[in-house]
Amino acid sequence: MAIAAATTEVSALTVALIGAGGALIGTFASAGTQAVLEWRRASRERKKAADQTTAELRQAVRLVIEELADAERLLTEAVRTGRYWGSERWLSTDVWTTYRATLAVAIDDSVCWRIITSAFDTVNEINWRMRGLYAASPPRPGYVELVSGGDGTLDDWRSIRAGIDALEGTIGVQGPASRLLRDAAEIETDLWDANGSPLSLYALAGVDPPARSPAQS
Repeated sequence: MAIAAATTEVSALTVALIGAGGALIGTFASAGTQAVLEWRRASRERKKAADQTTAELRQAVRLVIEELADAERLLTEAVRTGRYWGSERWLSTDVWTTYRATLAVAIDDSVCWRIITSAFDTVNEINWRMRGLYAASPPRPGYVELVSGGDGTLDDWRSIRAGIDALEGTIGVQGPASRLLRDAAEIETDLWDANGSPLSLYALAGVDPPARSPAQS
């Protein structure tokens, strides 16, 4: 009888231990499952945030490209016609001001960043130059300043075009501006002579531009 009682007690203890172990295993399994689900949720959130950041960055780059492209179009049109835009028009830097901090964080290459900031320095310099030109002339309707060979328009254009190229290269963006802009060498040959003077000045003066040597073509 004593042996039977002891066996019963051991069996009860075994059952209790198995039950406790099962509960413990269940607790660990539940905790492990919860941890896996939490990790997956956190991973999805991180990916969602990263995708949103990338989308916002691409949007910022495209908008800044378009702002520079607008300046490029105005400048090349002025060089083509020999006449600047009117005193009521200025080259915009509003988009750049809005997104500059965002791009500064995203662009690691210091040379690339300097090219981009230099492009907008050029835009600001053009605006200051235009303010000076129009401030020196009596305001009158329809008046526009003529382009001068000493205005440095070729260097200005190169700086702005380099800024567009650098922005496109940052995250592989190909905005509408890049598809509309022609090859840089072709534009230079069409608009400036070998010394950087606008070809339109020769046309306005009624003289032929100097011929380019084969090395300059």
